Amino acid sequence: IPLENKSIFSGSLFHYLEENKKWRNRFVFVPDNYNLNYYDSKAAHERHLHPKGTINCAGYKVLTSMEQYLDLFSSSSSSLPGERR
Repeated sequence: IPLENKSIFSGSLFHYLEENKKWRNRFVFVPDNYNLNYYDSKAAHERHLHPKGTINCAGYKVLTSMEQYLDLFSSSSSSLPGERR
């Protein structure tokens, strides 16, 4: 398995916390199982602490442009959230 025991991605992102209306910098790590794990900091990840959260991304498609996103709706009977047809 080419990706076994390898990191697919790691880096920083800003996470918006609705309860206090603030942005927080989080460290993100995506291992070979495609889970997106986010931590308070890179140091927390390196100390093997539990992630603040995990999102299972298996089966999802990465879109790299707004055009790709809009094409999903023009080629199907789906509508954008909140849009009525």
